[in-house]
Amino acid sequence: CPPGLYCPSHKYTVAGKVCPKHHMCPEGTADPIPCPLGFYQNSKGADSCIPCSAGEYCQPKPADPDSGNLLQIDNEICPAQYYCPPETAFPIKCPSGTYTLSDETGRTQLSDCRPCPYGKYCRDGSIVGPCMYGFLCYSGANAPNPKYGDDIDIELSFNSTTGLIEFNPINTATNEPFNCTSGDVCAGPCPPGYYCYPNGVTSTIEPCANN
Repeated sequence: CPPGLYCPSHKYTVAGKVCPKHHMCPEGTADPIPCPLGFYQNSKGADSCIPCSAGEYCQPKPADPDSGNLLQIDNEICPAQYYCPPETAFPIKCPSGTYTLSDETGRTQLSDCRPCPYGKYCRDGSIVGPCMYGFLCYSGANAPNPKYGDDIDIELSFNSTTGLIEFNPINTATNEPFNCTSGDVCAGPCPPGYYCYPNGVTSTIEPCANN
């Protein structure tokens, strides 16, 4: 049977039948083959399926009975709060500690999920609210009372000239400076010598008095 056609095994045919949408019919096909997860095909008579592009997802769903198709797989834009690498069938939720804006669609990888901002914690791809009293949420907090990620800590120093507290994330395994990115929980209990508390829409940290 030629590519793009199928020749049913239960009946004799000379020309074969045209492969339906959302299926592929390579050479010698007896029955149409549904596109695998993460692939789609919107044309009839195809001998292969098209891989879903990064930033899109190709999810099987029931077909419209009036269409005559048994299956429907459309390529759709990855929604906000998710990311979709190539050949994605089901969008991947941004992990706790990260988020996206409501209009940020078509995300392609984990790094497209923003680290949760200072003073906040994030779940299911959204900012939930401020962290609890006694916790420093510098970046990527995944709970109101977060625990620092593996080999991550935050060193603080008070700049008496500017009157500002300086945040210094470090890798505790190497004692080197650490760059907090998506998926890194740079948040945990307030460091010794300081106190942390929610302040309206964000969080505040202050040095403890010396007495």
